[in-house]
Amino acid sequence: MAQNEEFDIFISNETHKIRLEALTNESAFLSIEPELNYVLLKSGEAKSADINNDGISDIKITLNGIKIGKADLTFEKLGVKKAGVFAEISNMIKSNSLYDYKNYIIIGVIILALLIMIIKTRFYKKLADFFEEDVEEVSEKRDNIKPSG
Repeated sequence: MAQNEEFDIFISNETHKIRLEALTNESAFLSIEPELNYVLLKSGEAKSADINNDGISDIKITLNGIKIGKADLTFEKLGVKKAGVFAEISNMIKSNSLYDYKNYIIIGVIILALLIMIIKTRFYKKLADFFEEDVEEVSEKRDNIKPSG
């Protein structure tokens, strides 16, 4: 591949343009569009690149060498590696502002669990009966008080 030469590569249902921007005796500088990523390779070096900015490396580029003003490059599409559900949720929470509110979320879940437990065990009826007895006792004591005078 010569300097300023370019070609298209199709990854994840998108076409990306790879262009050799600069070439020296020991290195090659590539640009990848439309997201405008850059890769600098030394002779014999290989790098993985995320060319669609989804957080997963899509392509491995190897600069095998430079001969007669041309870069000998190898491009290898990398397999799709899907993270587990918990890893995806963890990444989503850490990348969001939800991570700042994790303590509030935990407290909210605990309160919700307690409310569900109270409703399921009908504890609220026992609690209501208890407070009704207290109200009746206070009313009886008030009625038994005789005014002095």
